[in-house]
Amino acid sequence: MLVNGVPLVVDRLIQAIEHDGLFTEGLYRKSAATSKVREVKALIEEDCAAVQYAELPVHVLTTLLKAFLRELPEPLLTYDAYDPLLHASHLPDVWEQQEAAYKIISNLPELNLKLTSRLFFHLAKVAHLEQHNRMNCNSLAIVFSPCIIRCNRSLPVPESLSDVSKQTLIIERAISKRLEDYRDTLSRIERVDSEAASTAAKLHHLRESKKAAQRQSSNPVAGSNVKPDPRMALHEYNLEER
Repeated sequence: MLVNGVPLVVDRLIQAIEHDGLFTEGLYRKSAATSKVREVKALIEEDCAAVQYAELPVHVLTTLLKAFLRELPEPLLTYDAYDPLLHASHLPDVWEQQEAAYKIISNLPELNLKLTSRLFFHLAKVAHLEQHNRMNCNSLAIVFSPCIIRCNRSLPVPESLSDVSKQTLIIERAISKRLEDYRDTLSRIERVDSEAASTAAKLHHLRESKKAAQRQSSNPVAGSNVKPDPRMALHEYNLEER
């Protein structure tokens, strides 16, 4: 079952984590008890829509999300994307690495692309609160790269170890790019809110000024306390004499 192109279980896990867990220190670094995870996995396999995700401990939720990604038949970032992504890690600067990574990701199969987009958006939210949860882009990349990117061929140990660092780097770049986009969006929202508040204050002032003017113009007593000027009376008398 899919929700906006994302497996229902992933959608529910991420929602529950974001609702209660974003401020949890070591959010994805710490794992839950194997027995509890196994128990909940059995419930999910029986009926994933019936599970009360919001009632589960946050580390059970995060462990389940990592397990789901790790146990996919083919990695989320497909075997075909593996070599291009690692090649992107060799580019000379961070911006080029980020742009190359997202160009490769944009060519993933549709379901992989939607799930990758949802996952990285979630991880950007986590990294945005790193001062609370101690999970920055690098920490998240270390945790998630083994879950979402791997090679389908045997490699010599030295090359395999070298690839691990490249995998981590390119996943870090992808998360950091999504974090930049997320913070830009928040900044734009704050500007719009500020401008809206300023406009609302100006409109309120104009409305109050208009009401005050209407009250003054409609009050017949307003001019009754003004004493007649004798010079005006004399001026009117002279005009009548003429």
